[in-house]
Amino acid sequence: STQISHDDTKLVSSIYTPITAGSSTAYYQLWLGDKDAKTITQITTDATEHYNATFSADGSMITYWSYDATADLDQLFTISTTAPYTITEIKTPALDAYYPVFTPDGLSLVFEGDPLNETDAIYIVKIATGTVTKLSQPVYNETIDEYDSFPSVSPDGTQVSFTRETYTIASDSDTYDIYVMPIAGS
Repeated sequence: STQISHDDTKLVSSIYTPITAGSSTAYYQLWLGDKDAKTITQITTDATEHYNATFSADGSMITYWSYDATADLDQLFTISTTAPYTITEIKTPALDAYYPVFTPDGLSLVFEGDPLNETDAIYIVKIATGTVTKLSQPVYNETIDEYDSFPSVSPDGTQVSFTRETYTIASDSDTYDIYVMPIAGS
């Protein structure tokens, strides 16, 4: 995936990259491009995959998700867009976390969370405190299973859009719809 910063000066991409030159061991690493200087710099180098990077509104940070072997969960991370490219893990205990996006103020991340024995829903985490709040309320029962994914936050920070997959068990069929809810959840 490749994303462009809000000011249209930078690109971030997840590129399949060997750990060392000539190595057959490779992982999806983050690369940061500067459109004006026409340069690209590898900003992650650890032996894990890095997915779905997106910029903060001010372009100073990038968020993505990656596997945390210690927690045995996919977790959220931020990385600065200037050297030394400082990485911070935003822990979401008991949740696999995917597809993070910043709120416009850069203080929170909205993401898809997958708790054990439940269904995927949309959550928000405050970066400074790690406080996680569930925003969407998908149904998961003996007749239908709903899965919420791919969140996006409105430019004014008041709404979240997402995709809901509804699987009807009796007919073995799926439908996909787009929903919008207040940032406080619904």
